[in-house]
Amino acid sequence: MLDDHIYFQDESVILYQGNNMDILPMLDPESVDVVVTSPPYNTQMVGNDKIKPSGFRKEHAMAKNLEKMTSGYSDAIPEQEYQDQQVAMLNMLERVLVPHGSVFYNTKLRWRDKVLIHPLRYVDRCNLNIRMEIVWNRLVGLTLNARRFFDSDERVYWLFKGVDWRWNQSAVGLGSVWTISPTPFKDHACVFPEALVARCLNGVARVGDLVLDPYAGSGTVAVVARKFGCKTILIEQDPKYCAVIVDRLRQGALLLDS
Repeated sequence: MLDDHIYFQDESVILYQGNNMDILPMLDPESVDVVVTSPPYNTQMVGNDKIKPSGFRKEHAMAKNLEKMTSGYSDAIPEQEYQDQQVAMLNMLERVLVPHGSVFYNTKLRWRDKVLIHPLRYVDRCNLNIRMEIVWNRLVGLTLNARRFFDSDERVYWLFKGVDWRWNQSAVGLGSVWTISPTPFKDHACVFPEALVARCLNGVARVGDLVLDPYAGSGTVAVVARKFGCKTILIEQDPKYCAVIVDRLRQGALLLDS
C-alpha cells in the first residue's frame, strides 16, 4: 500500500521512500500539476574499469564525488536498459499528470565508446509532448581527460500532457538558455540549484498546485515549491537522503516561521 511508503508528511510535503517505478503506479491518476526532476545519468563512472583518472588531485576528488553522487542508485546499467527505464518512468508521469500538466526533465548529453548519446533519442519515445529544449549553462564542467571541448551544459526538457499546456506569460523573459552555477550541498553531491527549479515553476505553476519529484535527492524541489505556495510529493529510495530531506525541510520551515 502507498501509505506503507510514507517516510515523512506535513501540511505541504509527502515524502515516500522506495523505488519510483513501484510508487508512481500507486499515485492517483491526473493528480499532479507539475513535475520537476533529474534522474541519475547512467554515468558508468563508478566501478567501471574503462575510466582511468590521470592521477591529478582534482580528478581523484571528482572520483570520490561521483561515488557520492551515484550512491543509492544503479548508475552503471546497460545503456538500452537505462533508456527503456527512463521512457517507462516518463510514461508513468504522463498517467499522474493533469491534462495541461508539465514535466521539466533535467539530463545531459553523454558519450559511450566515442559515440554521442543525445537524450532526445529516448525522451522523444515517451507519451508526453516535447514543448521545448532548454540549455542549462552550468559554467563549469566535469570531464576526465576527454579529447573534446569540455561540456559545461545540461538539458532541461519541458514536456506536457495533452493538446495544450499551462503557461505564465510573465516568465517569457527567462529565455531558453539558463546560466546558473551549481549549488554545493554538503549532504548530496548532485543538487538542483534552487534557481533552476524556480525558473521551471515560474513558467507554469500556480499557488496550490501539486508538484512531484520522483528522484528527490536532497529535496530541493520541495524547498522551492513551498516558497511558491505549492504542495509537493517526493519519492526517494535511499533512506540516507530521506533523512537529509526531512532535516532540510524542518530547517526551512523554521526559517519561514521566523
